Amino acid sequence: MNIRVVIPYLVEFLHDETGARILRLYKAVDLICIWLAFITFFAYLRQQFTAWESSLACLYFAAILPLTFALHFYHPYDRASLLAWLLAIWCARARRFWKFSAVAIVAVLIKFDAIVLPGLYFLGNATYQTWRKYLFQSSAIAIMLFVIFEGLSLWLGGVWVSQDYGAQILRNFKMMIETAIFYPPTLAFGLPIVLAILGYKSGDQFMRAERLVRRNDSGHFGCRVEL
Repeated sequence: MNIRVVIPYLVEFLHDETGARILRLYKAVDLICIWLAFITFFAYLRQQFTAWESSLACLYFAAILPLTFALHFYHPYDRASLLAWLLAIWCARARRFWKFSAVAIVAVLIKFDAIVLPGLYFLGNATYQTWRKYLFQSSAIAIMLFVIFEGLSLWLGGVWVSQDYGAQILRNFKMMIETAIFYPPTLAFGLPIVLAILGYKSGDQFMRAERLVRRNDSGHFGCRVEL
């Protein structure tokens, strides 16, 4: 499980307290997080778009969920990580630093790729007049997240598995070529990437920053690329 500790510890706690089967608890966490992600996604979009546009986005989200189970190893923390990312993005856009910090900490404990979230907070909010303020806030939470990351790595020493990333990337490209347009990440992210490129100039500062930061993570909708 590496240093992604929140969901395993939560499931073990619930198992000890209730006696429910561990696999059933993992499934419950997965489904609850999917449900909450839809609600959060729609509520976040409604801050900037119409109800019709927000509903279409949620419909697209629902349409790509089946791809979660294609060419994918089951990771019980991915849905929870998606929910944490959505909440962190919402807090960052609203410039709620303390709420953002709390959510970012939980997100890193769920899955360590959330360590890039302070970059979104800075790039999405800093202006020529306010960059010092947001640099200080972003640096503070970034240091805190890095300390948590390093602390977990030391506490759970020896959990890292050495991996040949060059070979992994080549396997990804081979899979993309063999499956052509039916490669799950292509089906899931192809249209959003095209729309993001076409609408880049019309987006505000936060939307443009969000597109840059979200490229670090390829797996929250379930189509996880092994990079």
